[in-house]
Amino acid sequence: MRRLALLCSVAMLAPGLALAQQFCAIDGQPPAVRPPATVQTAPVNNSDRNVYPVIGAEEIARSPALTRIASKGATLLDLGTDDGIRTVFAYLGESMEVFHVTGSGRYAVRSGRLMDMAEPDPAKRDLTMRRASIIPGVLPAVDMRGQPASQEGAQATAPQAQDGNTVLAQLETAPQAQDGNTVLAQLEKADYGVAGRPDAPRLYAFIDPLCSFSVRLIEALRPHIAGGRIQVAIVPLALIDHETAGRSTPAAQTLLSQPSEAMDSSWRGMVDAVRAKRADTFAPTDEGRSRLARNMALAASLQVQAAPTLVWRQADGTPRAQMGGQDIDRVIASLTGAQR
Repeated sequence: MRRLALLCSVAMLAPGLALAQQFCAIDGQPPAVRPPATVQTAPVNNSDRNVYPVIGAEEIARSPALTRIASKGATLLDLGTDDGIRTVFAYLGESMEVFHVTGSGRYAVRSGRLMDMAEPDPAKRDLTMRRASIIPGVLPAVDMRGQPASQEGAQATAPQAQDGNTVLAQLETAPQAQDGNTVLAQLEKADYGVAGRPDAPRLYAFIDPLCSFSVRLIEALRPHIAGGRIQVAIVPLALIDHETAGRSTPAAQTLLSQPSEAMDSSWRGMVDAVRAKRADTFAPTDEGRSRLARNMALAASLQVQAAPTLVWRQADGTPRAQMGGQDIDRVIASLTGAQR
């Protein structure tokens, strides 16, 4: 069975690839995320990664958080401390993550979630989810097919679908790749707009409409769309509200309020207005808001935390994924089977 590693957390940094990556990050970290494992990359020696001080065994033993992160042999690098919060880079083979550890050594923040690293039960470790889940409406009432689920079902399944421990679990155990065919089947039922011939090979693109790298991606793809070579399924997300004063959410909702075939032209008009410094004219509908909530839940289940993220099926049937809009010619060739 073909499998697709689609763990696209922005905190998974890969030295040496920063200049190749082209995406906007969910938490504003520098764009230095490695592509998923389905994309071939040059091997990196472990010693090449140790550009920051390696945290020693004695210091790790004094910290519950560091002890848990390093429990299966991960190497920990000290990226510095700011206002008592220590930034730690952890890697084990090709599994990598960044943690922000509190001064007590018990708690760590990863991907925006506060984790109690001394808690032995993984189901109780995510304090953010435990505390916020009792607020009505915090857990999306959707299943992974993008269809409304019962409130009872949502309460039972949503925390697992958006488990914040995925990358930490990779550091503690062997990585588990997702079935790429299952991922593509989920994407077929996502809320997206289409641009291109309906019979052309399809490229799914998770985008944030106000992300400059997402805009560059679609502009690079439009000649291929116009030439009938590909169809692009535009899957809007809202990932950079922290950079846009909260404007990414209404922008994505506005796109998702449009008919599928009109989404690309609507996005083009939105970008033109931003470049001309005209006032926003976002007009999200209730349906657009619901569609964005479904897309965000799906993206969370796939650990998509940066835009653009691309998913497609190669001409030979193999599922592929890539974070960022780099090397589009290679992506197109892979999708269509054409020689570069």
